[in-house]
Amino acid sequence: MRSYLRQGGWQPYQSPQRPGRLTPHREWLAERFRQHRGNCDVVRQELQREHGIAVSLRTVERAVAHLRREVLAQTAATVRFETPAGHQLQIDFGTVRVPVGDESIKVHLFVATLGYSRRTYVAMFLHERQSAWLQGLEGACRHFGGTTREVLVDNARALVNEHDAQTREVAFNDRFHAFCRYWGVIPRACAPYRARTKGKDERGVGYVKRNAIAGHRFASLEALQAHLARWMREVADVRVHGTTGEPPIARFERDERQMLAPLAAKAPFLQVRELSRRVHTDACIELDPNRYSVPWKLIGESVTVVVAERQVRVLYAGQEVACHAQNGGRRNQHHRAQSSRGHRRRALGRRELAGTLEWRSSVATGRAGRAAAATGRVRDGAWRGLVMAAVKKTQPVELQGDLEPMLTRLKLTAIRDQLDTLLDQAGRAELNLREALAMLCAAEVARKDERRIQMGMSIAKFPCVRTLEGFEYDAQPSVDPKQIRELATSRWVANGDSVLLLGPPGVGKTHLAVALGREAIVRGYSTLFVPATGLVTQLARAHAEGRLEEKLIHFTKPKLLVVDELGYLPFEANAAHLFFQLVSRRYERGSMLVTSNRSVAEWGGVFGDAVVATAILDRLLHHSHVITIRGDSYRLRTKRRAGLVNQASANPATQTD
Repeated sequence: MRSYLRQGGWQPYQSPQRPGRLTPHREWLAERFRQHRGNCDVVRQELQREHGIAVSLRTVERAVAHLRREVLAQTAATVRFETPAGHQLQIDFGTVRVPVGDESIKVHLFVATLGYSRRTYVAMFLHERQSAWLQGLEGACRHFGGTTREVLVDNARALVNEHDAQTREVAFNDRFHAFCRYWGVIPRACAPYRARTKGKDERGVGYVKRNAIAGHRFASLEALQAHLARWMREVADVRVHGTTGEPPIARFERDERQMLAPLAAKAPFLQVRELSRRVHTDACIELDPNRYSVPWKLIGESVTVVVAERQVRVLYAGQEVACHAQNGGRRNQHHRAQSSRGHRRRALGRRELAGTLEWRSSVATGRAGRAAAATGRVRDGAWRGLVMAAVKKTQPVELQGDLEPMLTRLKLTAIRDQLDTLLDQAGRAELNLREALAMLCAAEVARKDERRIQMGMSIAKFPCVRTLEGFEYDAQPSVDPKQIRELATSRWVANGDSVLLLGPPGVGKTHLAVALGREAIVRGYSTLFVPATGLVTQLARAHAEGRLEEKLIHFTKPKLLVVDELGYLPFEANAAHLFFQLVSRRYERGSMLVTSNRSVAEWGGVFGDAVVATAILDRLLHHSHVITIRGDSYRLRTKRRAGLVNQASANPATQTD
């Protein structure tokens, strides 16, 4: 009672404050607790090791309890990164299973999000290979009507070869880097294992899955793609974004559209793809990952596959052996009856054949039918009869039908496009049926030859356009026009010979090399042009990456390989050995055309190894045509006439030849 009266009323009980063992080390505990990100057990171990204080884990946890919330908040704290209009595009893929028809199909959704307006582009693919990334990015640029300054990507293997998490050094895939240079954008890679560095697109992928895909069923993949296009237009563009507080389309049209770089009507980067494939035992090649048939006699051979304009062309020794329409699906198989007639005849089972051609009813009549029913075999003549009977029965020819669909199906596009004009010409010239048909076929052949030459020139990668008609023989009297005309026939390419063009700079060696390469393409031979420095650089890089065999196959494939400017820079010892491997592989298998400013006697200094140089020359000179050009430089002719350059300084190499 005396205590109560002395205090003037009730007071809470106050326990005596006794200093604990860790009280003098509060600052040290706080520092180490933040350093180890809240790991109390590590703090306890260091406390015992540095201060000799052995306490329980629970004691340490009580001592730093007031700091735990601070550490958790510091870890979760994030500064939102915003970019100005037209500066950044973020891209990523998301995978989801979608009910299509009667089955559940795994689809890959490409999602691109503009960093400023948050406008979204979505495309559907059946894989996440590099072609899907590039096609999706091109589709996004065309959808937005321009390109941003930079594109932020994930560390996908198809785009990034290596990303050092410590130094943040990024090695982008060569093809992706070329794609970015083609469209004028700067590639950026987000921090490894830090998806939040491109959080706008990460959230966008989840939004597409939850809003555009969840709960929907589609009749076909085409219906799914059409649904995504409608969803982007009617939902994603017009909803009020949670961060910006306004519809993405409004923010885009007001601030960002004019900040995008225009596309300038550029053709797609993936317009042409060239690959090498080996023909399997079922007379098919595999591509993306569908299967396309080729002639069965090529089983086991390596062929060149050119993908362009949604067509798959298969070339062997420079000649087209098969052509198919490109399929965007997976695990589909495309056959042409003439490609593997004998092989497919063996591969098809008799029961499958009977079901397809109505075996029982068709074989019931005729001697061939009775023999087939008795022996279970079909001879060549009977086979053709059964096939023709089935075709006539299932697909009757309508002579009154429209020609354009049939010409399109037969891939006779030139005849289809010029049909009326050609028929008018045939009528005015009063041609008979055979002559008119010959005129139509000539137009189709001309169109196919034009496309083949254009494709070959694109694949060859010539640095310029040069023709033999544009070469000035009067300015270079040391060049024999008859010899050049003989080389223009490309018989040396057919025989696997080599051509060496030697002479000082500026005398027209590259002009002749490009022109002769063009003549080889016109005559149906695959050609590739590469500077010598670029060639050895690619071989050395492939050797360092363990891909030398793949790169050697790449440079061995063309029937003609043009190596320009050999000798302007000396080779390293390793590069010389790599070049020897390439020459050895092409020896008597494919032709080489080499231009050099050095005579063959000086090649030992070029390669840095006389033994290697001798081995290379031994193979190049065995079946070769050597042309030495002695004359003045084209490039310095005008300055020489003006007296700005004298003869010796303009062409010092002419004194040593």
